[in-house]
Amino acid sequence: MAALGVIHLAGGSNSSKLRFGPHVGLAYRLNEKTVLRGGYGISVDPYPFSRAMRDPYPVTIAQTINANNSYQSAGNFVTGLPGFDTVTPVINNGFAQLPLTAYTKTLPAGTYRRGYIESWNATIERMLPWDLNLAVSYVGSQGIRQTAYIEANAGQTPGLGAAGQPLYAAFRRNA
Repeated sequence: MAALGVIHLAGGSNSSKLRFGPHVGLAYRLNEKTVLRGGYGISVDPYPFSRAMRDPYPVTIAQTINANNSYQSAGNFVTGLPGFDTVTPVINNGFAQLPLTAYTKTLPAGTYRRGYIESWNATIERMLPWDLNLAVSYVGSQGIRQTAYIEANAGQTPGLGAAGQPLYAAFRRNA
C-alpha cells in the first residue's frame, strides 16, 4: 500500500501470486471389455485480469452524461454534448475526488482472490460385438469467484433518469 499523500498505482489492491491448478486422472480396467475412467482438475480463471481492471484511476476517467429523464436526450447536434466537469481531480493529497459525472473502475482494497474453475468427468467404456465401442460419460464444471462488474449506481426506477440512481440520491453522483 502507498504512504499517505500518494495515489497507489494498483488502486490499493494486491493479487495473490499463487496460482496452483492440480489435475488428476485415473483409469481402471475392470475386465477385458470394460474400462472405468475419471478425472478432476482445478484451473485458474482464464479471463485476463488486466482486461477487467486495466482502467483504474488515475489511468482512465470516464464520464456519463445523463438527461433529466429517460425520455429526453442529454444533448443534440446543434448544442453538442456537455463537456467534462470543470472540477479537476487533485491527486497530491492521497485522495482523488472525481467530478460527480465521472467514473472509474476499481477493486476493493486488500488482496484480490482470483477465481478458478473445477472440472470433473467419469466415463465407462465397453467393447461390443462387431468391433464397436460404447462410451458413457458424465462431465461437469463449476466456476468459483468469477470476475464480474458491479454497477453501483444502476437506476432503480425506469423513467427517472439520474433521480432514480441510488448514488445520485445520496451524493448527487450522476455516473
